[in-house]
Amino acid sequence: MEYLTQKEIEKTNSQTFKHVFITMILLFGFIIISALILVQQGYSFHEALQEGFHLVAHFPKAPIQNVAISLLSILGGMLVLFIIVTLISIIYEGGLRFEVKEGQKMKKISKIKNHVIICGANIVGNNVSIKLDAMNIPFIIVDDDVKGLSEPRSKDYIVVEGNPLDEDTLSAAAIKKAAMLVAVQENDGANFLLASLAKKLNPEIRVIAKTDHPQFVEHMEKIGADLVMMPEILGAFKIADVVSEVLKIEK
Repeated sequence: MEYLTQKEIEKTNSQTFKHVFITMILLFGFIIISALILVQQGYSFHEALQEGFHLVAHFPKAPIQNVAISLLSILGGMLVLFIIVTLISIIYEGGLRFEVKEGQKMKKISKIKNHVIICGANIVGNNVSIKLDAMNIPFIIVDDDVKGLSEPRSKDYIVVEGNPLDEDTLSAAAIKKAAMLVAVQENDGANFLLASLAKKLNPEIRVIAKTDHPQFVEHMEKIGADLVMMPEILGAFKIADVVSEVLKIEK
């Protein structure tokens, strides 16, 4: 299921409201045309306007003798239905659905504790979340990449959309109740700053940070990272272990 952010919902709703506004203008035009036709049939303009509104904005119960008004009445009824259906769709598919999802998420976060905060919805972060889920370890994924968050959202994981380097975003992920923060963003500088920020917001939290550069390891440890990991080296070690096991089996 495609997930829309609040900004995307507001943009979509804005475009839809424009369509509804244009439809209402057309509906009003049909009413005026119907009123002018009725005026020619002897109605006063006020009466013609009221009758025109009734004929165009509602499907008439009795057949209409004038072909033009009958056509306008049918088109008007279709426009009214379009407006009603569209407004209901905006309420449900837009703001209401978003608020329901946000409410459910906030309820889950309010109950969670001793959890892991994964900062980075990339290949590393999403695979860490899959592994933690398999081990029944509670976690929250934090990132501002909507595309990257689509996978954890599809698995119904708890997601906080926002910049992980923003204090409010980390607070929304209940960092003060968290046991660990895993900084696996693509940018080493962001992981560097995250290690320091996490310790500032929760001195007791343990921090695992990812880096692709050996020279950053010592610096990350000095600013608060409890463990600094290099995925490429870990991957190489794992490959070496597999090679060793295969050779043992062959022997």
